[in-house]
Amino acid sequence: MKKSKVPSIVAVMILTVITISFWIVFGVVRIFTTEPTPSIPPEILNPLNSNYDKTVVDKIEKRLYFEP
Repeated sequence: MKKSKVPSIVAVMILTVITISFWIVFGVVRIFTTEPTPSIPPEILNPLNSNYDKTVVDKIEKRLYFEP
């Protein structure tokens, strides 16, 4: 008695459907389990001032003292 073989295209299609199903399920699980990104106030997102005060830097250098 001969067993009928499943055509390879049908096997590939079944594996493809299983893969897509798992992909969708894991995507939905990831959406529900991840925390939303926090909202950051615009004051924090403003760029920093790149100009520095030379006198402040000099004061800091005078306060630091390292023994040799």
